[in-house]
Amino acid sequence: RQRQMCIRDRSRVVGFLQILHPVQSKTVIDLIATDPQHHGQKFATQMIKFLESLYEKMKTIEVTTQEKNDPSVKLYHKLGFTLETTGFVYHLHGQGSEL
Repeated sequence: RQRQMCIRDRSRVVGFLQILHPVQSKTVIDLIATDPQHHGQKFATQMIKFLESLYEKMKTIEVTTQEKNDPSVKLYHKLGFTLETTGFVYHLHGQGSEL
């Protein structure tokens, strides 16, 4: 099951976070993004900390991101997340028969 949250700056949505909840005894941050004009203003940090407060009884909060997404990797490390595994995820776009 997926859930989303948005964060606003005044009346404008400037970021969102999507989670997969619950997956066994953990919550998974599936996607997180902020408007490029609002990078560096701690909106992503606020969303993650809010998520942590909502799911503080969960054993684990897991994050997936691209290894080369340096800003995200730095953010997660700064917030106390640790790297456990790396891998490849392939995305299929379109109708499947269009390969």
